[in-house]
Amino acid sequence: MPDANTLAEVEAWAVHCAAAGHNAFYRAFAYTDASRTRYRFATSYSVLGGVVREHRDVTFPLAHFK
Repeated sequence: MPDANTLAEVEAWAVHCAAAGHNAFYRAFAYTDASRTRYRFATSYSVLGGVVREHRDVTFPLAHFK
């Protein structure tokens, strides 16, 4: 996934991939000085069967393992 400046860009990318028929899972991280790694989890988007769902947990949804 290319770099994005906003969560709206990440969601738009997920929608584009769903329309193209891809199944994917995109986790979005934000830069922060409050973490050793300089990143913090923001949200994620699950793309399965042409449907995009926001997944606010850092873990992968079980549906991606089926």
